[in-house]
Amino acid sequence: MKISECRNLGPKTQEQFEAIGIHSFEQLEELGWEEVCLRFNEYYPGLINLNLVTAVIGAIHDQDWRKVDPHIKKQAKQLILDLKK
Repeated sequence: MKISECRNLGPKTQEQFEAIGIHSFEQLEELGWEEVCLRFNEYYPGLINLNLVTAVIGAIHDQDWRKVDPHIKKQAKQLILDLKK
């Protein structure tokens, strides 16, 4: 499945992910949200944010980004803080 067909993600995200070598939902799922976000941050330094991360998590779990488990959302916030150091 194309990135733009995933829940929470659209054409702009697909373009950005293709630029970092991620072309499908299957790749998102295989890599996991942490690795996807690390690669995104490496290619687009400073653009990573909680909305993007929760959108990726939601896409992988086929759920609305606003309904991401609070424990996972806390992990996402910590990853972002670590990347911004």
